[in-house]
Amino acid sequence: MELAQLARQRRMQAENLVTERQALELEQERFHSQLDAEQDRVNTETPVRLLRIAEESGVLREELEMRRLQKRVKAFDVESELLLARAQQEMRREMLPLEQAPQIVEAASKVLHGTNLSIYGENTQLLGQLAPIFDVLTRAVQQATPARVERATQPDEPS
Repeated sequence: MELAQLARQRRMQAENLVTERQALELEQERFHSQLDAEQDRVNTETPVRLLRIAEESGVLREELEMRRLQKRVKAFDVESELLLARAQQEMRREMLPLEQAPQIVEAASKVLHGTNLSIYGENTQLLGQLAPIFDVLTRAVQQATPARVERATQPDEPS
């Protein structure tokens, strides 16, 4: 009986060992199938992700180019708006001496207004000192009026 009991225990241990092996094999198969499924999922998702990335890169490149073009258009718009203002400012700068010429001439004509000059004797030092002042005034009036008036009134000659 002991022998039978011992044989029975051995059979039970052998059966338990086989059962445990089968359980380990099943667990190992399940693990391998999960790994294979994960690998298959990655393999199927990779082309889709790469396609999405490529499409998004293309969209971003096009958007970058569009923004560069928009920036250039904006710069051209600003430049064209400034051209008119610059031309007006240049014209105003050229017209300013013409507008001020009457006041310059009037002021120059009134420099000695109301003064009585009396020169006695042969001493011309006073006249010698006043001559450079009159020369400066004459040049200033000539520079302010005739050259600019002539240029403004003369028609453009064909080239």
